[in-house]
This record gives sequence, structure tokens and C-alpha cells, in this order.
Amino acid sequence: MRERDKNRDWSSINRKHCIKLRMKLYDLLGDKCTNCGETDKDVLQLDHINDDGKIDRQKFKGLQSYREYLKYPNLTRKKLQILCANCNIKKQRIREEFIRLEKNGIIGF
Repeated sequence: MRERDKNRDWSSINRKHCIKLRMKLYDLLGDKCTNCGETDKDVLQLDHINDDGKIDRQKFKGLQSYREYLKYPNLTRKKLQILCANCNIKKQRIREEFIRLEKNGIIGF
């Protein structure tokens, strides 16, 4: 088997494993969008409630984050939520608008 074919096989196995772990996380977190109740798994996304996903991406590599989330379910429920693509984009836009208003001195704490 050529090297390229070996990598393709490994990539396929890794992708399937990733999907399996993601589905376990969806089960853990309730299988629907926290905001609107959408259940179509094709549009559901994992969202960091406190927008600290960058920290986790730096801390964990690849599938390690999914494994860590599944290892500590109570912490995961406090840290992650399921949002559909629409609700996740809305959350991002609201956050960006808040940052813009704060930067311009329109609001502040």
C-alpha cells in the first residue's frame, strides 16, 4: 500500500472516530440547540458558553479535547452547550456588537 493510501485510510478512521465522540457529547449535552430546540445534527455545533474555546484549542490537540470533555461530564455541562448554526452565529454577532460598543465608549463597566 502506498503512503498516500495509508494516510487516506487513517484519515477516514480518524474522521469516523471524531464523529462518534461528537455524538457522545451531543448525547451528554441534550441533543438539541439550547436556544431554539433544533435537533437536526447536521446543523448542531458545540459552543463554549463563556467563549473560552481558544484556551481549550491551545491546551488540547485534535480529539484530545473531546476525550477530556467526556471524561468530566459535570464540568463539560458547565463549559459547553449545543447551539444550531443560526443561534451560534447570532451569539457571535451579539458579542461582536457588544465589543464594538464597549470599544467606542457607548457602554462600559
